[in-house]
Amino acid sequence: MEGKFQTQIPNLPILGNNRYENIFKLYVNENDQFFYNLKSSVTFPSDIDEEFIGYFNLDTNAPWTTISYGIYGTIFLWWMITELNNITNPIDIPKPGTIIKYIKPEFVKQIVGQINNQSNG
Repeated sequence: MEGKFQTQIPNLPILGNNRYENIFKLYVNENDQFFYNLKSSVTFPSDIDEEFIGYFNLDTNAPWTTISYGIYGTIFLWWMITELNNITNPIDIPKPGTIIKYIKPEFVKQIVGQINNQSNG
């Protein structure tokens, strides 16, 4: 089964660079419907350079999309925060008092580019 990235399929919309969906190939089922292979994932190394990392103490109940918006000005980098914090279920809302680790905004483009290069390579 050969997959294609969404940017390679003319009749699908182009998504922003920060979208999680861009990392995965799309496949077509027997009904000509697109689907993602969810067995693929993104992981960050445990020894990522601290220069790239910021921390903050969550002071309220907030979904990951809201946390992403507060840090990056977009809801679409929720996946980067959950992966960096080893969150297995991004539907679960973190509790106030949780220390959140995140990629500093000035490094996001570089990190996303590296992830996309590995996924597309």
